[in-house]
Amino acid sequence: MKVTILDYKIGNYFSLINALKNCDVNFLVSNDIMEIKKSDVLILPGVGAFKSGMDNLKKLNLIDSIKEHAEKKKKILGICLGMQLLLNKSEEFGNENGLGLIDGSVKKLPSNNSLGQKNMIPNMSWNMIEKNNFSENKKFLENINDNNYYYFVHSFYAELSNQKNITAFSNFYDFKFAAIINKDNIFGTQFHLEKSGIEGIKLLKEFFLI
Repeated sequence: MKVTILDYKIGNYFSLINALKNCDVNFLVSNDIMEIKKSDVLILPGVGAFKSGMDNLKKLNLIDSIKEHAEKKKKILGICLGMQLLLNKSEEFGNENGLGLIDGSVKKLPSNNSLGQKNMIPNMSWNMIEKNNFSENKKFLENINDNNYYYFVHSFYAELSNQKNITAFSNFYDFKFAAIINKDNIFGTQFHLEKSGIEGIKLLKEFFLI
């Protein structure tokens, strides 16, 4: 299996590289289109703004290669910002179109809870995830315990058109949001797998096995 971490000049890939060293896969960091064509799996990491991410993908002429990879039914994993870029659009700093690989939009986390009390944004926390019983793909979390904690850092969340594309939820105060999304060969985690310790690496290994 050949894995490419997509280098689109946003975020630090050091933690992801270290995590992949524990997964027994052949990987490289690249934005070379020929390397992408030869890859079995693409990983879109990322920290930062949606618009910056999409602008960089455009400047590097990577969008068509990503979509071609998806059309060939080869796997893609988006992490944090990388997950959000998989959707149709984002409302962050105005409206910006995404890759459109999973139907949905990126919206800001609520400023207040249901009682009107102020929420602290961004969400920087270790949170549990809750499996979605109506998910189209339950195999990803088949060997994962419900009480595991994963590391989240984000101010925006994914609102999906089809709830069956949500594999797992998490909570921001009393607001439930998508923690893992999936449609066919396309996967995304709002949390940082690569910074979630042993459980994050275990989940990353599960991704390569399914």
